[in-house]
Amino acid sequence: MKIGIQHKMDDLSKIFKHIENLHHAYLLIGERAEMVIPLKEFLSKRFGADFVSPSNPDLFIKHYDSFGIDEGRTLKDYQTRRALNGHGKFFILSLDTITTEAQNSLLKTLEDPFPDNHFFIIARSAKMFLPTVLSRCQLLEIKSHNRFSADLIKDCQKFLKTEVSDRLNYIKKILKEQEENKQVAPEFVNCLLDQFRQKINLATGTAEEIKALEQLEKNVPLVGQRGGSPRLVLEHLALVLPVVS
Repeated sequence: MKIGIQHKMDDLSKIFKHIENLHHAYLLIGERAEMVIPLKEFLSKRFGADFVSPSNPDLFIKHYDSFGIDEGRTLKDYQTRRALNGHGKFFILSLDTITTEAQNSLLKTLEDPFPDNHFFIIARSAKMFLPTVLSRCQLLEIKSHNRFSADLIKDCQKFLKTEVSDRLNYIKKILKEQEENKQVAPEFVNCLLDQFRQKINLATGTAEEIKALEQLEKNVPLVGQRGGSPRLVLEHLALVLPVVS
């Protein structure tokens, strides 16, 4: 199955408004905050308000900072359970990062889904997915406002273009600001991941770029972790990320 038509829409509800037969898997590219509520509204209109109740076992909604192999196995097991309401099972999954191993596990779920199971996978970039996973999904790109400021995006792009010595000097600035605002380092690393993903492609990227992306994805959750060391994480990224323009 080929990748579905890409849509740039301001309103997610417009995409599904006239769909009668749902595809078994959608990959929605955009911001999670702008998609989960419209998806719930769509399901509510289609199946009734009770369907989006937190007590409905046939609706699974979860956000993952990092989707790994264990999460993939849990999802595979959960999707095999029989639906109770006659409408099928629906999964709304938002992912900040996803490992290669988890994608292979997810691929098996998408290749052989149970009847009337539907997946809505939300991510910020299609480039974080393997071509095999993309081939099993209907790809929809949702136009949205960028979650990062223009200045932060500019700083991340400059960081990726510069050598290690300049990166380490910039890190000193981040750590100083981190003393006043604990969200500075996590926000920077998330933006850095977003910008790096836009620079490379899993299908065509070099081995060094793919390995660097995996390192970056693993470090995103660590930088904001209680008891963690933003300095060590940032310095590690300064060393391992290749220079990209």
